[in-house]
Amino acid sequence: MTLVERYLRAVRFFLPRRQQDDIVRELSENLASEIEERTEVLGRELSEQELADILRRHGHPIVVAARYAPHQQLIGPTFFPIYVLALKVGLAAALAVTVVVAVVGAALRGASVQHFVDGMLAYPGRALMVFAWTTIGFAVLDVAGSRTKLSADWDPRKIPDWMVGTHRQDRLQDRTQAVVEVVFGILGLGWLLLVPNSPWLAMGPLSTVLAFAPVWRIWYVPLVVVAVANLSLDAYGLVHPTRTPRRVTLKLLALSCQLVVALMILSARVWVVAGPVMKPGVVPADKLPELLTWVNMGVAIGFGVVVIITAIEMGKQYYRLRTLGNDRPAAEASPEGASSTNAER
Repeated sequence: MTLVERYLRAVRFFLPRRQQDDIVRELSENLASEIEERTEVLGRELSEQELADILRRHGHPIVVAARYAPHQQLIGPTFFPIYVLALKVGLAAALAVTVVVAVVGAALRGASVQHFVDGMLAYPGRALMVFAWTTIGFAVLDVAGSRTKLSADWDPRKIPDWMVGTHRQDRLQDRTQAVVEVVFGILGLGWLLLVPNSPWLAMGPLSTVLAFAPVWRIWYVPLVVVAVANLSLDAYGLVHPTRTPRRVTLKLLALSCQLVVALMILSARVWVVAGPVMKPGVVPADKLPELLTWVNMGVAIGFGVVVIITAIEMGKQYYRLRTLGNDRPAAEASPEGASSTNAER
């Protein structure tokens, strides 16, 4: 990879994805024109040092990308992909908590639709808090990062490899996503392993009057195996963040197994039953049938969300597998054309 190609890839790293091709093509043409003019003046090919001087005058990749930004952003391009991922995870977690709280609250307060709706209406407030704190946190990180001054005499020959991704899904973003997935994977797997001996982790105070239905005896082990498989693939992504067809295929296979297990569990229709011993004072006996209806409805909603998310993620992985070998950045072609033009002269 030539010095100009590495520079263009580094600029691409900090650009919005939808504008990458057009901006990099324009920048590539400008560089090719300047290199051609300089070659004509000197009457020879430019040395690596002379190419580096041209790139240095154009500016650091972060500065160049900022020039093409359509408007000022609260969170810059360096942290924005990580910010979006964290925001999605936070909003999803807030939704899950809201559904659980609404179902349990409706069950304990009479199992009415109105109580469930009241519980769900708390989600906009929770989502707003997640959005606000996530945005503030990443804005502070961005401001702190921007205080690191970019020296005017930076060396284009020392552009770090993490800026030069081989695909549009940059290595840094892949590794950051892998970290998030591994953390949540470990927490999820740990929770899954503890639940059989500590039902309170799944049902809270209702664990004194409710019990797991027989369906879990059949699908608990496959559920754990799928969780371990997904965690293993995500952990592998920490060491090797670059996607390969083999890795994407394995991830697609693991997600397929996850979808099958989720659909089979969802088809059971009953996931929680009355406990063998009914402790007084927790739920009135006449309210137990309504409580079971609402709790099972909550489990159905939860697994329905899992099915939808899994299907969406499978679609993403399938698209990546189809386009993995065809996603060549436009930056690769233009510098080669400039080099061939210079060679002809």
